[in-house]
Amino acid sequence: MPMNKLIFGYNLEILKKIESETIDLIYLDPPFFSNRDYEIIWGDTREVRSFRDRWSGGIDHYIGWLKNRVEQM
Repeated sequence: MPMNKLIFGYNLEILKKIESETIDLIYLDPPFFSNRDYEIIWGDTREVRSFRDRWSGGIDHYIGWLKNRVEQM
């Protein structure tokens, strides 16, 4: 595999195609299940970015979602 390569795609599908022992680093930045709403204003009130860090199904659903990805890594 070439060095310094970024791979974009749905993580579970991509991870299943990569050979074992060929990756030196995986940067993981998952959602954190904070159960909060976030709103960020960029510059003025017309530029609002927001998201909800909530998971339907609760903590068990979140842990299952994250566990599948960590096992593939």
